[in-house]
Amino acid sequence: MSNLGKYSYTVHDFAHIRQMEAYRTGWFELLNKRWRILLKFDNGLSIYLVADVQKNSPPIPARFSFKLINHTDPGLNIRRETISTFAENNEDWGFTSFMSTLQLNSGFIVYDSIKILLVLELLDKVPAQGINEFYSQRRREIGYNVIR
Repeated sequence: MSNLGKYSYTVHDFAHIRQMEAYRTGWFELLNKRWRILLKFDNGLSIYLVADVQKNSPPIPARFSFKLINHTDPGLNIRRETISTFAENNEDWGFTSFMSTLQLNSGFIVYDSIKILLVLELLDKVPAQGINEFYSQRRREIGYNVIR
């Protein structure tokens, strides 16, 4: 079994959805786990990956990236990557400032839709420096903000 998976999601009716505080996709299966994508619209676009973590289930160490497709110039696609361990009290992780509203309105919205590509790699173990130190470092690096 491969530890690498890809998922593509198109958000339709974007003008309506971006008026909401947050938008959650339906659950999808990737690499034998259930996931969803969470979008938040506050001074731009925030994007998170959410794991369907069951009580007392083992942690899920993962590296993942989101890419937002620019339909007018693929050279302007926006891609962000991070590493996290999804667990019972840490089921979501992502980017509080994935892109600004100005960027979003520059070729990313076509026919009132945006397209998101997720690349997910499940890792064998939790990062060596310890999970608490790892989380603290990542929070500083990417502007961490949990949204429930």
